[in-house]
Amino acid sequence: MTDEQRKERRQQQEERLQQRLAVPMEKYGTLRKMYNDAGVNIHIVKFGNIGAASMTDEEIDNTFNVAKALGATTITRELSEDIAKRLGPFADKHKIWIGFHNHTQITPTTYDGGILSYGDYLGINLDIGHYVAGTGESPIPLMEKHHERIVSLHLKDKTKAGGNLPWGQGETPIKEVLQLMRKNHWTFPADIELTGTPTLNEVWTLTLDGVAFDHTVVFGEGLADIASSLKDTVVDTAGATYQVSVIGRVITVIRSDAATFTASLTIDTDSAGEAVVTPQLLFTPTAGSAPWNAPQTVVVLAVDDDFIDGGDALVFPAFEERVNSIRGPLIIEGAVQVSEDRFLNDPFRLPGETNLPLAEGTVGVAGIDVNGDATLIDLNAMHVNAVTGERPGFDPRMNDFPFSFTFLEGLLSEVELAVASVSS
Repeated sequence: MTDEQRKERRQQQEERLQQRLAVPMEKYGTLRKMYNDAGVNIHIVKFGNIGAASMTDEEIDNTFNVAKALGATTITRELSEDIAKRLGPFADKHKIWIGFHNHTQITPTTYDGGILSYGDYLGINLDIGHYVAGTGESPIPLMEKHHERIVSLHLKDKTKAGGNLPWGQGETPIKEVLQLMRKNHWTFPADIELTGTPTLNEVWTLTLDGVAFDHTVVFGEGLADIASSLKDTVVDTAGATYQVSVIGRVITVIRSDAATFTASLTIDTDSAGEAVVTPQLLFTPTAGSAPWNAPQTVVVLAVDDDFIDGGDALVFPAFEERVNSIRGPLIIEGAVQVSEDRFLNDPFRLPGETNLPLAEGTVGVAGIDVNGDATLIDLNAMHVNAVTGERPGFDPRMNDFPFSFTFLEGLLSEVELAVASVSS
């Protein structure tokens, strides 16, 4: 890319930024009214890249104003102490909480350090399932110690080995956590997060204060569909009692009178299953026609619907997200060592040949942020999501797991750069 092209791209990025900043807050107020009129209050919004080095202070202020216009009291993002240092003053100024969400990287002492010390409105979006999978311990001691900073819980039942199970079958103390909340009159939301793969004719039952709300899974439904259906069922039959919202596969339930209540989720796994083989093309040889096994031309019509046919989009299984099930000394023979080449075999190469991997992207703009860290921009970057298939942008899992980039050409050829964070 020439200097002129880089300049043009930076100008385009600045123009898009100014367009976003120019959106009047009344637009977000209109969106909030649509939800409120449907009986849903927005209490948390997720801006995954808020506080990133690539964001200006003006962008961060605008993000807080958007959250406020939507009626949210909290913005959630992933754990980062560096981000906490930057966002603390903004959160205090706007009086909007930043809720740090955890995966299995959390430890029992994560919040004993400095991450919450950089502002009075820095809080905890505690995922108790990931906590159990990551630490092998109950989240209750952490809740008792830091309950004043908890802005929301994510409820799901995981084993200490990281597996997702129906409520009551895993090792996450969901019942004990909810009882603790009721005993201490803690009023932060406990959001039900659905995981796993739904099966045809499963019956999902959400029980609130002893009243059951059911949904029977139909073919092609995902977790987000089930969450949306359960929300609609609660709103249609008990909308005056509960405020229910759904973001993706997470259901948030709050009593309208702010009173405590009991909640449980069960799945009837005795699902009926069946398959029917239906011929789609039938060749009936007639006199003078080609035999059945001869090449023939068939014209088919694709159905334009919302279903993803085949398994193309489901190319990556879910990460187990833990290593602490390993006990005792561990030696991995054959693994890549420090400073070693990253390939299993070192083939014979002619002069000028390399054994580098194929390029997966092109650096559009490179620079250095205020902290002295390198920044890379690739507007054409793509990644594959296990649920929705190919998506634009860098893989957001880079914020949670070790990733690195290797330059294949130019002055930095074969130089490896560790990834600190990526924007959405």
